[in-house]
Amino acid sequence: MLASLAFALESTEVGIAVWDAEDRLAYCNARFREMFAHAGPFEGKPRFVDLFARDRRARSKAPEAVSAPRGRAERHRSRAGSGEFLSVANRLIRYQDVHTPDGGLVTFYEDVNRDRIAAATLTALAKTIPGAIFELRCDTNGQVTCSYVSERVRELTGLGPERFTADWNAALAEFVTESEQRYLEASLRASADRLDDWDEELPIRHPTGGTRWLRTRASPRRLEDGTVLWSGMLTDATETVESNAALAASERRFRDIIDIASDWVWETGPDGRFTFISDRFFEITGIATDEFVGRNRHELRFYDLNDPGFRAIEEDTRERRPIHARRMRFTLAGGERHVAIRGRPMFDEDGDFLGYRGTGTDVTREHEYVQRLHEAMVEAQAANRAKSRFLANMSHDLRTPLNAIMGFSEIMQAEVFGPVGHPRYAEYVRDVRTSAAHLLELIDDLLDLARIESGRIEMIEERLVIADLVDEAMMLVAPRCEARGVTLAKTCAVETPVVKSDRRAVKQILVNLLTNAAKFTDRGGMIEVIVEADRGDGVWVTIRDDGCGIPSAMIEEVTKPFVQAANPSNPTTRPRDGVGLGLAIVRSLAEAIGAEFRIESRIGEGTKAAFRLPSGRTVRAA
Repeated sequence: MLASLAFALESTEVGIAVWDAEDRLAYCNARFREMFAHAGPFEGKPRFVDLFARDRRARSKAPEAVSAPRGRAERHRSRAGSGEFLSVANRLIRYQDVHTPDGGLVTFYEDVNRDRIAAATLTALAKTIPGAIFELRCDTNGQVTCSYVSERVRELTGLGPERFTADWNAALAEFVTESEQRYLEASLRASADRLDDWDEELPIRHPTGGTRWLRTRASPRRLEDGTVLWSGMLTDATETVESNAALAASERRFRDIIDIASDWVWETGPDGRFTFISDRFFEITGIATDEFVGRNRHELRFYDLNDPGFRAIEEDTRERRPIHARRMRFTLAGGERHVAIRGRPMFDEDGDFLGYRGTGTDVTREHEYVQRLHEAMVEAQAANRAKSRFLANMSHDLRTPLNAIMGFSEIMQAEVFGPVGHPRYAEYVRDVRTSAAHLLELIDDLLDLARIESGRIEMIEERLVIADLVDEAMMLVAPRCEARGVTLAKTCAVETPVVKSDRRAVKQILVNLLTNAAKFTDRGGMIEVIVEADRGDGVWVTIRDDGCGIPSAMIEEVTKPFVQAANPSNPTTRPRDGVGLGLAIVRSLAEAIGAEFRIESRIGEGTKAAFRLPSGRTVRAA
């Protein structure tokens, strides 16, 4: 028993000294001898006053020694029962005296520097880390208390550390709801039962206003007496929680958009294998998305590897170019589907290629519509060509009987073989000839337009004197102008250029423009033909009248077939005679010979219709 006690005394970290009634050192253990080695030796029961003197001499040699209070040796027996002092090595020593029944004294010496350093280090760390350090205890009765929490808890909760160490549950009630408090208690009990880490996020009411989020993370350990200790940290998780909530909302919004959008979304990795494809793809094509993920396009059976769109996408991805609405087809059990693919390459901050992200659109209906539209256009063009060929071929069949009607009616009107008889018959003959002439004029316009559209008019360029062609056209229109009381005039510039163009086309343009001007110029009006050269070595021919004019909104329309401008003075009346082909023929012939054609008009002021033979088609007259 004594041997065990001696072993314990020599092994403890506390220095122990036993003083007899005369203040002599009766016993000291190894830790005491280590702590006060400078005051030794300790054999022969040295008196306390001698040891104290040695201690003072050692202190006087120490460069930073702290002097002991005067009279300390004399007050050895009358001093306080416990206290602290600095050793020669400037270490803080805590002592405690215990009086023995025989008048002796037992003193315990403890080096508390370790505890102080550890506490100071913990305090310093607590000021630098972004959170509050805490320790919780749960006894065997389930009672939870807070044994320590750093000062930073005040910033997080608005409460000082003393509030938590005084009453943990009451402190919690200051800033969390009752339901949250019950949840935390249950969470702590679960952590204590399984010794799992305690990791929770909870909303709190902060004194500065609003709701903030705190996160608690602590590791538990169970002591021998059954007490569970948690050592952990409390941090402000408001930004993290709000960021996660915003991210979750953004992801939900993105998912919602993907689900309701008509397109599907896809993504590939740097190796070209699909990493994601939205469910919309399955709804449109019936192909499960599982068939895509983990594979590249060459491994998917419904791609046509010979499709031009597929090859174009493969080339884009090899060159890491954006994919701009490449069209391709899928071969499925239910038939073909046509899709348009868009995508863009992705790179990280270092420029490393990460893959592609893009969308796909089902354009099957659009493709079918375009196909039907193309087929309808081909049929319409074929029908139009057939119509033009029919009208062009009908030239002889229509003109022959009209020429006969006009010829015989003219003979009858001239009474070549004698008088007709009743005067009314002569009037009828004149009406028949006039109607036939008008019908022939309309048929000529229709046939001319048909020949132009069918491309059956052959243009032959030759040297033409514009002034001569103007005179010929004016002679043809002069009778109509005289009958309507309209003056016809010509203004030609000196040294008028000689034009290289098709005689028939240029003459017909002049005749049609003059005829059209005569139709819309009232009695007493004037039509003037102006021929002039321009600076570009071209020639402009302008037919100007002072008729009723054309509404500005109709100027483009009147050059289309079968369109006539209404009379501005009385829009409800029927347009003048004709079917609206004159200006359409002019525009078509102008395009055929490479001439520029334009119309300027003002209501009530008249119209100017002009065409220009471009540079390279004119030469100066010799």
